[in-house]
Amino acid sequence: MNDKTVLFSIVIPAYNYAHFLPETVESILQQTYSHYEIIIVNDGSTDNTDEVVHELISQHPNKTIKYLVQENAGLSATRNNGANIARGDYLFFLDSDDKLLPDALDSLHKTIRQHPEAGFIIGRYYSVDNAGKRKARCLWNLTGSKVEDFKTYALDNKKSMLSSCVLHKKDVFLKYYFHEHLRQSEDEPLFSHLLANENVVKIDEYVSEIRKHENSHRTKVYPDLAEMLTDAVFDSDKLPANLMGYKSRFRALKHLEEFRSLFLNGSYTEALEEYKTGFKFDKKAALKPNYFRKAVKAWVKQ
Repeated sequence: MNDKTVLFSIVIPAYNYAHFLPETVESILQQTYSHYEIIIVNDGSTDNTDEVVHELISQHPNKTIKYLVQENAGLSATRNNGANIARGDYLFFLDSDDKLLPDALDSLHKTIRQHPEAGFIIGRYYSVDNAGKRKARCLWNLTGSKVEDFKTYALDNKKSMLSSCVLHKKDVFLKYYFHEHLRQSEDEPLFSHLLANENVVKIDEYVSEIRKHENSHRTKVYPDLAEMLTDAVFDSDKLPANLMGYKSRFRALKHLEEFRSLFLNGSYTEALEEYKTGFKFDKKAALKPNYFRKAVKAWVKQ
């Protein structure tokens, strides 16, 4: 394929999911819209990812499949490195265990033609658990107000926007990138900044199938994550000044989320410290029943 015909660059960050990769790549190759390139970035995998990728390339010599191998650098850096070598005008980050749905690129292409001003486009998706149970997911109703949409995403815990259902205009994405210091919730700063600054379009079509793993990061705890996320989202170079006033509330919510994770892990003393910090920044949020009841239980059990 001539690079001049590439509209979509589909970036697949790959780390130890070799057994899923063929199905992921095949979901792209079966698209009815053909002006795309596939970029697979191997983030220092220790399984047979390298062998699988070379086999895929040899099986499809007429398709543009770029392959980049790097030392392990984390998901954000892997996605960013893929974006940096992309030739397409638009970027789609598809995790190596997820799939594009049939006609997804065609639907996105039609949306681009209808809304060339859009900096990013959000589609619906299906989440699939380990048992194969499929559940339809979609974004909340956008208001058209950058302030309100930012608040809904950042402060109301509306996290139904995932990388594998979002199309980025490359020139817009390159202003923000994924935050490479984060090993969890790496989408949050990027999506917060996009909603706060750029034109967004939501479509009703389902574009992807996203696998949810039982061993996800849901109850894993990363030291200082709440503070790191707060600093990343409320970066004065990327977030408008009129939104900086929500920083304390956001910080409180992140500490309360850490409190919940620590509580579920049985780390009650550490959980209470996070709860106290959340209470300090937003008493109203900390006193909500779902947090307060856990805090009482943690105090009893510590």
